[in-house]
Amino acid sequence: MLIPSANVGLPAQVPATGNISSSIITTSGLTRGAVGMKSSQAVTLSVQRYIDAAALVPLGAAITVALTANVANSVNWTDGAPANSIVITVSNAGGTAANLSNVAVAFSP
Repeated sequence: MLIPSANVGLPAQVPATGNISSSIITTSGLTRGAVGMKSSQAVTLSVQRYIDAAALVPLGAAITVALTANVANSVNWTDGAPANSIVITVSNAGGTAANLSNVAVAFSP
C-alpha cells in the first residue's frame, strides 16, 4: 500500500534548528514498511510506530536514519510487529531550512 505524499501531512520545509512531524498515518496492522525522502540539507528522519491507531502507545523505539543533503534515503522495518499507525519526524540542526522532496511511504503485510 503506497501512501501519496500529499496524504502524509508532512510540511515541505523543515525550519533551521527545528523539526516537523507528519499527521498520524494509519497502517492497518501491516508489519512491514518504509518511509523515504530527499532533503536539501542534512537532517534526521525518524519513524515512530504505534500499537494503536491514535498514536498513543509506542511500539518500541523510533527508527532513525541520517539523511545527507541531496541524497535520498529511507527508514525500513521488517520485524513482523503489527503497527496500527506511525508518525514521521524530520529534525534539522544545521542552521539552514531544509526543503523536502520525493517523500514516499509504503506498507505491506
